[in-house]
Amino acid sequence: DVVRTAIAQMDGRTSVTSSVGEGTVVKLELPITIATSRVMVVEAAGHLFGLPMDAVTESIRLPGDRIIRVKSNEGFTWRDRVVPICPLSEVLKLPVSPAAKTHLRLFLIVESGNRIGAIEIDAIRNRLDVVLKPMQGMLSGARGYAGTTLLGDGRVLLVLDPKEILP
Repeated sequence: DVVRTAIAQMDGRTSVTSSVGEGTVVKLELPITIATSRVMVVEAAGHLFGLPMDAVTESIRLPGDRIIRVKSNEGFTWRDRVVPICPLSEVLKLPVSPAAKTHLRLFLIVESGNRIGAIEIDAIRNRLDVVLKPMQGMLSGARGYAGTTLLGDGRVLLVLDPKEILP
């Protein structure tokens, strides 16, 4: 039922046919506009988001003393490059609750085209192979998102577009 509902929400179809003594055939038909993608599920300000794994180069934890100020932004040196920090909660304008600051900060080194950045997140949750559906309706023009997918518990996961969120 969950699979059928999810596929129907993507304008797809399901069918089941059975033959006694021969078996059962389950067909899942999805629109061609839907792509499968491997994403990393991350948390920022209590919200979950997906990031395409092909854009994530590395995850890294750094102490605060490794962070430097570059003009009006923070950054750090990584493999002989200065990498700007993009706090995901700030980029997405999420309300941040006052939490205890930890000694180590968590970053994902993300590359898109010739740009590189360190997206600061609160936690890495898991990695998933997902069916990525393009943004539709009122959200079709929303910048910063590659699409949506459904999590196993039925929640919608917004998948971010790295080229739109990197500085």
